[in-house]
Amino acid sequence: MNHTPEKSGPLVGVVVVTYNGSYWIGSCIKSIQGSTYSNIVIVVIDNASRDDTVLILEKEFPGLKVIQFPRNRGYAAASNKGIEVVMSLGAEFVLILNQDIVLEEKCIEEMVWAAQEKGSSAIYSPFQLSYDGEHLDPIFARNVVGKSAEIVSDLWRGRLARTYQVEEIIGAAMMVHSRVLKSIGMLDELFFMYGEDSDYCRRAKCAGFYLCIVPSAVVRHWHALAQPTEGQSRVDFFFERSELLYLLKDPTQTFVHRILKATWCSFRGFWWNFRRGQIRRAAESIQTYFSVVKKLPYIERACRIDSRMIKKALMGDGK
Repeated sequence: MNHTPEKSGPLVGVVVVTYNGSYWIGSCIKSIQGSTYSNIVIVVIDNASRDDTVLILEKEFPGLKVIQFPRNRGYAAASNKGIEVVMSLGAEFVLILNQDIVLEEKCIEEMVWAAQEKGSSAIYSPFQLSYDGEHLDPIFARNVVGKSAEIVSDLWRGRLARTYQVEEIIGAAMMVHSRVLKSIGMLDELFFMYGEDSDYCRRAKCAGFYLCIVPSAVVRHWHALAQPTEGQSRVDFFFERSELLYLLKDPTQTFVHRILKATWCSFRGFWWNFRRGQIRRAAESIQTYFSVVKKLPYIERACRIDSRMIKKALMGDGK
């Protein structure tokens, strides 16, 4: 059965954030342009790439809207700029993609059709496979599929439903309804790299919105966690920083509980590395903790803004 929406159907704004993505970006954009869903607009936000990413975009995709940041402002800030652009063009859905994603041709079509069928404002995600398409993306398998007994059971039986409501969505590929964005705002730019998707999904759930997986929509994800030039220590720093920010922004906890959880998390990381003889990593854990604690005034301000928007959304304003 063909569920292809008409050209006049809801506009989908596709936002791709790039940073030194010359290896993947060509395949990513070609897969979007090859979609069976035609009512889309694509915006690429480049975070001051030092390789040929922008050159490839200009040469292979003339006319594609590319916005270049003079410096790397982080994934959330770049995504938000793209969201602003496509929302100003009237997008009803915003599909945010990593640069190392390739869409199957019916991916957008299936997600839009599922959203129209469900008839509710939500955040949608496709099934995320490895880049070769041979198996599930490992983080998607662990954090999404592995936490849903319903999906696991249906996979075992070989009969998947149209949609599944889940507790978490991996932000490498997520389609957000415009009502969600208008109700709870955009991604939190306190998160430079990693964690912004988990924070956003938690805010959406607190505001009463659903998180949905659409198995018939499929993407393939390279899942390169960092550029080779950046080093593992930089990756570890941003992972730990994001984990602490996530704990400190929990709208369901009091200020004291959030501080205690973040402190315990940092101490646990320090002690784990110290016992293994990784003194440098142990010291970096403490440094990361204090670098985040210095941001507490900004974190608390963000929490207050989130709380107001969540309360407003629950009261029905903007939905």
